Order: sequence, then C-alpha cells, then structure tokens
Amino acid sequence: MIDLLDGFQGAASIENSLYREGIPSAEGRAATPLNNQDGIRMAESNTILTHTSPLECDIPGPSHEYVATVPGSKDILSSPLNATYTPPTYELRTPQKIEDGILDSASTAFTCTNSTSAAVPRVRRLNLKGLQVATQQMHSSHRAQILFEGVKKSKNILHRQQVRKHKQLSDVKFNHLLSALMQNLKNVNGIERKCILAKNRNKKLIPRGRKFSLEEKIFALSIYKQCGKSYRYLSDAFGLPSRKTLVKVLQHIPFHTGINNRLFQHLKVRVSKLTLLDRHCVLMFDEIALQPGLQYNYILDCVDGFVDLGGADRRPKFADHALVFLLKGIRKQWKQPICFTFCEGTTQTADLIDLIKSVVRKVRETGLSIVATVSDQGATNAAAIRSLIQDTQRQCVRKGVDNGYQGYLVDEMEIVHLFDIPHLFRGIRNGLLKDDLHFVEDGVSKVGSWDHLVKLYQIERNRGHYSLIYKLTDEHVLASKLKKMSVKHCTEVFSRTVACAMQFRAVASTGLNQSSDHYLDPKATDTAHLFLFLDELFDSLNGSQIPVYPRKPLRGVVTRKSRHVSFWVSVALPLLKSMSFSNSTVTPSIKNLVFTLRGFLYIWNHLRGKNFRYFNPRSFHKSPLEYLFSCIRSHDATNTRPNCSEFMSSAKSLLINGFVSSHCLGDNCEPDDSVRVLANFKSFVETRSVPLSTEHFQVPIATYSTPEALVCNNPLDFATPYLAGVVAKKFSPQVACSNCRKIMESLADDPHNILIKHREYIMREGPSSLFTSTKFFAAYRHIANVIFFLIPKFITSYGIRKKIIDHLRTEVDIGYVFCAEHHEENTYLMYKVCTNVILFSYVSKVNRILCRRDFRHRDDDEVTRLAFSKFSTKRGY
Repeated sequence: MIDLLDGFQGAASIENSLYREGIPSAEGRAATPLNNQDGIRMAESNTILTHTSPLECDIPGPSHEYVATVPGSKDILSSPLNATYTPPTYELRTPQKIEDGILDSASTAFTCTNSTSAAVPRVRRLNLKGLQVATQQMHSSHRAQILFEGVKKSKNILHRQQVRKHKQLSDVKFNHLLSALMQNLKNVNGIERKCILAKNRNKKLIPRGRKFSLEEKIFALSIYKQCGKSYRYLSDAFGLPSRKTLVKVLQHIPFHTGINNRLFQHLKVRVSKLTLLDRHCVLMFDEIALQPGLQYNYILDCVDGFVDLGGADRRPKFADHALVFLLKGIRKQWKQPICFTFCEGTTQTADLIDLIKSVVRKVRETGLSIVATVSDQGATNAAAIRSLIQDTQRQCVRKGVDNGYQGYLVDEMEIVHLFDIPHLFRGIRNGLLKDDLHFVEDGVSKVGSWDHLVKLYQIERNRGHYSLIYKLTDEHVLASKLKKMSVKHCTEVFSRTVACAMQFRAVASTGLNQSSDHYLDPKATDTAHLFLFLDELFDSLNGSQIPVYPRKPLRGVVTRKSRHVSFWVSVALPLLKSMSFSNSTVTPSIKNLVFTLRGFLYIWNHLRGKNFRYFNPRSFHKSPLEYLFSCIRSHDATNTRPNCSEFMSSAKSLLINGFVSSHCLGDNCEPDDSVRVLANFKSFVETRSVPLSTEHFQVPIATYSTPEALVCNNPLDFATPYLAGVVAKKFSPQVACSNCRKIMESLADDPHNILIKHREYIMREGPSSLFTSTKFFAAYRHIANVIFFLIPKFITSYGIRKKIIDHLRTEVDIGYVFCAEHHEENTYLMYKVCTNVILFSYVSKVNRILCRRDFRHRDDDEVTRLAFSKFSTKRGY
C-alpha cells in the first residue's frame, strides 16, 4: 500500500520539513517525508502538525521522497498522489495581522514531479519587520531560532557590505570629478585654486573646526579690508575665516613707528639674493593726512594717536599726519615700505634730517645702495634737503676740497635728491593760473597765458559735436572748478593735442575780426609753444617704454643713443632758466625743476659707470608711495581719513598680501606697475612677535596727591557705585573664595546701590552690575581716583597698563576688601580689571572731544584740554 511520492521537492533542513509535513488536504491526506524522523513519529502517534514555521521556505536543497498519510492515523495511503499535488491553503500569521487579530490566507503550492529535482518553488515571502523576540520564541523551535539569528547576522553583514560598496563607488565618482576639476583648475590663479580646494575641504566641518593655510588667510584678509559687510556675506557663502582669525594674523606682525629692526633683518636676507645692479634703489618719503584719534594698543600696551617718531620720542600731541619711507628699485621694479612715523601738521626739519640719516644708514646695512631720495617740494622737505647740502658744503670746506657733489653726503657716501616730477608740473600749472609765464625760446622772448587756454576752451565748447580738445572739461580749465591737486588734469592740459589746437586756432584767427566767436589772440602761439615744450619735457622725465614709440621718442627709457640727454642739455635747461612769472612772488617749481633735471643728468652718468645700459625715469617718481596711500584710503569702503590705529592696520594688511587692494578712485596717482614688495612679512606670521624690550619712556612719579576735583565723595554721586558694580561683575566669576564674595557683594537696599536697583528692571539674564558692599565701593573709588590721575602722566609711554598696575600695588592698599588668604591674588585681579575699564573709558572720552561731541570734560586734565584745543582751532580738519 505504500507508494512513494518521488520528486516531491523540498529542502533538507528540519524547518523546511516541518513546514511541509502534516499539511491537510481536501481529501484528508497529508504529505510526509520518509527521511524525516519527526514526521514519522507524528504519523505513528496520530499527531497532526498545526503550527507553521515563520521562516521562508524558498531555500534550495536536495529533493526528498514523500508518502501520503491519512491525517489522524498511522495508515499510509495505498494510492499514490498525482504527479502534481497542490496542498490546501492554510493560515500564515504576520506580526501586523497578529496585532490586528486578523489572519491572512496564503496558499503554498508544492509540486510533485516524477523526477527528482533540486529546484525549490517560490512561495510568499513573510514579513519579518517588527517581529518581537517573544513571538519568535513562541512560534519557532530552538533550531529555527538559531537559523533565524544566522540569517539576520548574514543580512546585517550584507547590508554593511552594500553600504561600504556604495561609499567606495561614491568616492570613486568624487575622485573622477576631482581629477577633472583639478585638470580645469590648472589655468586658474594659485590663490583661487587654493580657495576652491579649501571650500571643498571644509564643507562638512563646523566653523570652529575649519582649517586654513596662511595664503588663504592672507587672501581673506585682503577681502575683509575692502569692505566688512561684503566679507560677512561672502564668509557665509564660501566659508571664509572669521574676523578673529584675521585679527590674530595681523597681531603677529611687528609693526611700529621708527626703525623696525626685525623688518631690516628680514630685508637683509632677501637682498642677499639680488644681483649687484638690482640692489640700486631710490628712497622716497611723503606724508598722508590722518584723523586725530586715540586707540589703546593691547599688543604694545600703549595708546596710539600721539606724535611718535619711534623709540623714546613720543610726544603729548595729537598726530594728524603719517610720514612714510619707501624703497623703490631702479633696474628691477621692486618696492618696500621700511619706516613710518606720526606727526602733527608736518614733520619738523630737524626731525626729518635725523630720520633721513637713520633710515639711510639702516638701509645700507642690508646691502642696498641708495642712489637718490625723492620727495615733494613742501617747505619742510626743501628745508631739510638744503640743510643736508649745506652740511656737505661745510664738510668739504673743513677738508679743503672742492664740492663737486650734486647731492649730499651721509657717512661719506653721496645721495642725490630729486623732487617729484608730477608735483613740479602741477606747481607750474598752479602758478600759470595766477600770472603769465615769461620765457625765451631760440632767442625770442615769449609769454604764456592761461587766458588763451580759457578762450580756446570756450570756442571749442560751442562748436557742436566735435572738438579739437575733446578731453578737456571744466575741471581742466576753469579756475573755479579746477582740481588743483590732480596731476592727471595738469598733464592733459600740457599736451601736444592742446598745443596743436591752440596754434591752429591762433593762426586761423589772423584774418578774423576780434568780435568773431571763433577769434583767438594770435599771441596764443606763444602759449602753444610753452605747452608743447612742457609736453616733451614731461615725456622725457616720465619715460618707461621699451621699445620706444617712433612718434614719441622721449617717452622711452634713457639710453646712450636716446635723445634724452641732448634734449635736457640743449633745450630744457636753457629754456627753464629763462622762465619767470610776471609778479614778484617766487614760484619754487621752476627752480626745483632745474635742480631735479640736473640731478637726472648726474644720476645717468653715475649709473653708466655702474654698467647700466639704460634707466627708467619713472622709477624716480613718487607714484608707489601715492599708490600705497590710495590703497590705505580704499580700505573699509574708502576710509579717506583713517586714524593712526587704522593706518597701521591697513598698512600691515597691504604688506602681508603684497599690496593686493583696489585703487581708490580720484586719488592723485595711477595704478603702480611695480612688482610686489621685496619682503612681505609672511614669515612673521608663523612666529609670535617679540614685544619691545626697552623701556622707551620712563615717567618718574613725584609725591602723589590726588586733586580734589577728582575725588568722588559726593553722596549724590550714583554713577561711581554703578561702575563699581560693573567692575565687580567682570571679575567676580574669577574669585573662587566664598568669603571674598560675601565681602564684595551686598543687598540692593544699600544707598549707593539705588541706581543699580532702578536700572536693572529686567533680570532674565542677570544684571549687568552687582550690588556691591560699602567696602568694595570705597576701594573702587580710591583706585579710580588714582588711575584717572596717572593716565595723563603715562599716556604717551609704552607699557602704560603695566605701569599703572605696578604703581597701584605699591601705593594703594585695599586689603580690607578681601580675606587674608586671598588678599594678594584678588587685589591684583581687581587692579587689572579697574585699569582696563577706566583706560578704555578715558580713551573714548578723549575721542568724543576730538570728534566735537563732548564739551563737559575739557578741563579734567592736560590731555582733555589739549584735545579741546585741537578741536577749537580745527587744525588738521
């Protein structure tokens, strides 16, 4: 009666056998595997398997032979099953349906074939998500649970491998994109490429975790100095360094007034790499106008804003100008600011002479050779140069030798002085506005007049669309609208175009009636000749072109074969010597131009002896210095009048980034064509600057007595107790002793705390002041009186904060405020906080007086009186 069901497919696992055995059919029969001992025991005991395994049954495995059994009996069917047998539907329970109390029906079909096969039929995959461990243990056997854990572990491993594979795939794609990007970035500027890579490097980091290279910080600093608002906007979009990071970069640069020894040491290393010819340079100096104002310098522990000539020479005067010295290469176009000082008005002649000698000696120690000095023709500059030349003359007389020097001697080495060419031409133009200029050309006396230019401009302005002098405007010609400080407007008038138009109009007017609208005085030909000569002279002294333009040969460099020397000797010098204005007032521009022209001839002879094949006359212009001033004024949205502190900050930024800045429109210079600075201070950023080691300005303290006007003993004075509470609020978190805190603090009902109680009406985040005790208030009042007395005494010295604290520690005793154990520690802490608060408050008070916003404190001390005097006279404004 036993017929085998060969070909009934199923896996060899126990779970799969349990899943398949005991499945009731519509005919009352079940399929039981022959080699399944559990199934045989169940058949013998008339036990019907009613639970189902929650595992999936599509795991392939070897085939088994099955027999048909009668459910509830041990009998085996005598008739075989059909070749294809479909068991009936039974209930599969999922976790979700179990929770809902609903049983879903799922049909599982088993196919019995006559031949044995290893393929497993597909059945519905059960949902294992959310299945609880208790449910697994209840519906699974021990072996099924082991297999479940193994499958789950394998699934997790597979998931991790897939995640790792996706990550590797994304890294490969990113590397391909990065390589393509780097290929495209080869043509991009170096700093721009670094910024792009920095943006990609820091994109996933928090702001405090971002890292930037020195070049990236310097580039960000140049952007920040242009406009702070724009930088804040760009920093959000591109992840730029914070303002605090940029300030730290500037703090590492040793930049102070006078001779900077660290700068010259660094410059000496750079100069050693230059050739002998490239070491020849020009020393130029000029002043820039500043806004009077004070600022406490935390790094140097001093107050910036006073007259400071470097070293110990600091004076109690408010500085409104800065004198800057700059080196410019003659053969190789490099430049280097080397020194600056602060002065009131202009630097005095004696101080300027000492500075010139000190700077020249220090520059020579680096290996550079100063050929000439250049400045404008200001009264102080001219007086200093005359004094140096006279000293040279006296020195030659003492030695009994002829004075064959064109310049002056510094340590037995000659330096030729030149006045700035653009400023000389501007001075001639300004003199021509007032008087006629008489000169002799080819033996003929001629007169140049500005009225001829005005008449020509009126004629050409009324001609319609076209004009012979189309570049000229009211700012070039009309005295009421003329830009007298603009060199550009001056040189555009002294041009060949204007000279030819004037001569043509004057010749054409010989046959016209004087009442004609197109009539120009024929004597205007003399003015045309004057303009033509000045055009050629300016070209010869401003030449820099290689190769030379055929139409403008004098615009090129000076060589042995060029026309420059013959033009200067045969034409320029005789004509300039014959020039004079109509009135008796002497105009120094013509005399200084003759002096400068002789200096150019002398320098060319000197350079030829040094194997120079040519020299560039434009290298002797003061344009690099004017460009430096333009860049400083363009910082922070055209800060045209910076104070001393802003000047130093902007100058350091320009030095460290190689003068990367926008050109300030309207300034009296062109964009400088020189290469970057010789020493850019980048090496100083890597190491912290060393503070000044010498005590520059010692102020002895005599017998101390506080003026009665500064003693705050008025019972109606509520401002001082409030400030005492502010000071206590600042350093009380640093006081660890509870006893000291109890001595410091008090209740709000004390009379001197009334103002604090009424002002602190919002207590959500805590008051800005503490309710101080009577002892603490008395101690603060005593300290404040002493500090207000000492600040004017130390205001111009270095180490002002340290000196005040040291004096407080020796002269003031407030031991009654703190306990005996922490007396020294907390007293020193209180001295520091009080000094900081009062010092910053004092500087702000003086600035308000200088800015015309405060008239109450003008008689407090000598500094406030000096500030009010500066304001009232309006000097420097």
